[in-house]
Amino acid sequence: MDQRDHGIESEEAEECFFHDYMFAKDNRRFDDVNVLDGKTDRGRRLRLIFQDKGDGLARIFTGWELKKTTKRKR
Repeated sequence: MDQRDHGIESEEAEECFFHDYMFAKDNRRFDDVNVLDGKTDRGRRLRLIFQDKGDGLARIFTGWELKKTTKRKR
């Protein structure tokens, strides 16, 4: 994965699969496309869009950093 446009290196994306993560299917596009929200070794939170190729392999299409959410004052 070459995600320099989004500031993500391949190694960072791979690290997200080895830490706690949230996973969901993304049926809006294709049946085999998935979304993963995970963390890198340094604690950076990323969202990855990928295809599960089986046998522990994933094809990552894109990814971006998740920003911290702030609560709105009412």
